[in-house]
Parts: sequence; C-alpha cells; structure tokens
Amino acid sequence: MESADFLVGRGGPQRRATMFQNLKIHECYRHAEQARQKAETATDSYTRNDFLDLERRWLSLAHSYEFSERLIYPSQRLTPAAHPRA
Repeated sequence: MESADFLVGRGGPQRRATMFQNLKIHECYRHAEQARQKAETATDSYTRNDFLDLERRWLSLAHSYEFSERLIYPSQRLTPAAHPRA
C-alpha cells in the first residue's frame, strides 16, 4: 500500500465526505425526533411550542445538508427510472 492510499482511505475522500454528510443528516433527524417527543410530553403550550420550533430547525438543517449534498455530488442522484412514482 502506498502512503497516498493510506491517507485517502478506502473509497477516497469523496466517499468519506458523503458518509460524514449522511451522518450529520441522520443526527439532525434524530434530534428533530427527540424534540418532537419532548413537545408531545410538554405540560404547557410555551414549552411545547419551543420544542416544535426546535424540531423545525433541526429538520431545516437536515434539508439544507441534503440539498448541499445534491449540489456537490449530482452524479449520485437517483435517475427518474430508479425512483418509481407512487
């Protein structure tokens, strides 16, 4: 194994960046779900609204990451044939 192969790692930097991006997206959705659960158990409307707002912010961040991923890696998008309509 050459030293450059060791630095790049398996799959190259693009694959690692995509995996890291996917992890960030997953974490955003996880935080959004936690905020939703806390909103559902909140005892007052002020707290409930705060958690619902927090959920919206986490979802917005996840969508932003997803959008940027589509811009950076357009070749990884699904083709219309690979994405059947319901």
